[in-house]
Amino acid sequence: MSDWNYLTDINLKPAYLATRYAVPAFERAGRGVIIHVSASFDIRQRGHAGYGAAKAGLIGFTKSLSREMARHGINVNCVCPGPTDTPLLAAVPEKHREAFQRAIPMRRFG
Repeated sequence: MSDWNYLTDINLKPAYLATRYAVPAFERAGRGVIIHVSASFDIRQRGHAGYGAAKAGLIGFTKSLSREMARHGINVNCVCPGPTDTPLLAAVPEKHREAFQRAIPMRRFG
């Protein structure tokens, strides 16, 4: 369960907290923009249920919030980048990085 809490604490909770504090100021201004960052990661991959749940939760949160905030002039979106060339990706075994790359239409990492 600690993994679950960790994954939601770093992937979902910060977006909720930042949004909670930003929305009142945006409502007063009559406009605002909120951009969440999720992932295009295939949330059906084995062994990644907590990560997938957190990222899918962020996408669902964004969709719902977008509908709620539109009447206040607040634009809410979520970007979902694919695999990106970072130290985290470098730690992934080569055969998995190659599989990720083959799944990308342009065959290159962000």
